[in-house]
Formats: sequence, C-alpha cells, structure tokens
Amino acid sequence: MKKGTTEKKNLAKTWGEWIRNHPQTPALLQKIFDTAMLDGSDNQWRAINVLIDRIAPHLKSVEMDVKGEITQGVIVLPEKKVKTPHKPTDVDRVAEEIIEDIGAEA
Repeated sequence: MKKGTTEKKNLAKTWGEWIRNHPQTPALLQKIFDTAMLDGSDNQWRAINVLIDRIAPHLKSVEMDVKGEITQGVIVLPEKKVKTPHKPTDVDRVAEEIIEDIGAEA
C-alpha cells in the first residue's frame, strides 16, 4: 500500500467516529486548549470559538456519576413588576385626539 493511503475497512463511517478514534485527536485538542488559554495569542479567540462552537455541542454524556446530595432543580423567576398608571401628559392627550380623528375619518 502507498504511503498516505488507508484501507477502506479502516475508514470511519462518520465524522464523530473518525475524530474520536484518530490517534492524534488528544494532541490536537490539547493544542487548541493551550492556544485558547494563552492570553495575548493572536489565535486565542479563534481557538475559543472552535472549542465553543464546534466541540462543545458534540460532547454527549453517556454516563454521569454525580457524587453528593441530589436535589430537585428549581427555576426562580424574578418578581413581576406592577406598572403604576401615570398621569396623562399633553402629548398623551394630543395622541389620543389624533387617534380618535383617524378613527372617525375611516
């Protein structure tokens, strides 16, 4: 077999399978992480974007081992703010008159 060729039986069927099984994937990910964490690097934000946009969505948890106390999740919503009616201004009165005039013309 020529250098740089791969037998078809060794090829992955999907991109995810290929990247997970490639022997150089850990080194590549380490390089991206190192660049993302290197303040002042010209490619820092590109590396961060790759980590966030491309890699993070593909991380899937198959099994999760949680240690500690597990409690039911709670969503806390902010209090509803009640709007207090304001005293109508001259602008409000003029706007109401214009709206009434338009309604009368129609």
